[in-house]
Amino acid sequence: MAVIFLILATYIAAVLQTTLVPAFEVRHVMPDLLSLVAIVWQLLTGWRRGFVATAMVGLAFDLTSTGLLGVGLGLFALVGFAVAWLRTKLDMNHLIVRLAVVWLATTAIAIGEVVICRLLGETTLPWPSLAVRAVGVGVYTTGVALPLLMVVGWLGEGRRQGARVKG
Repeated sequence: MAVIFLILATYIAAVLQTTLVPAFEVRHVMPDLLSLVAIVWQLLTGWRRGFVATAMVGLAFDLTSTGLLGVGLGLFALVGFAVAWLRTKLDMNHLIVRLAVVWLATTAIAIGEVVICRLLGETTLPWPSLAVRAVGVGVYTTGVALPLLMVVGWLGEGRRQGARVKG
């Protein structure tokens, strides 16, 4: 069931990323909904090999972008693996920790993208501008993640309280 939900969420994020999100562009910075889906899914599931599913969301990212095929898949796989490792080191039940991980992961993906684009000559913007944009993508995506993670936290809290009442 979780895989079906991930596929559906990835599809919706891809559609929104290519149609609606460009309308919310602020100074050439847009939230990255596909990385948000991948990272939040990685945070909320307990799968040890969840980075493979995160990499598949990266493939969807590649298919909806104009860059080279495989860049998103590789970046998402690396970041997904890092998030899986962080899950073993940090308590991911706190909203601030989840938001920090979303910011770090989306910023890392965005930085990886701009570095690869710059090295391949797809952009001639200066490095500081690219870094500011990458950090902006991380901040913007984290802002979009805040209400989503709050609702997920409330739903999880409701389930925990319901389990206490039944038990």
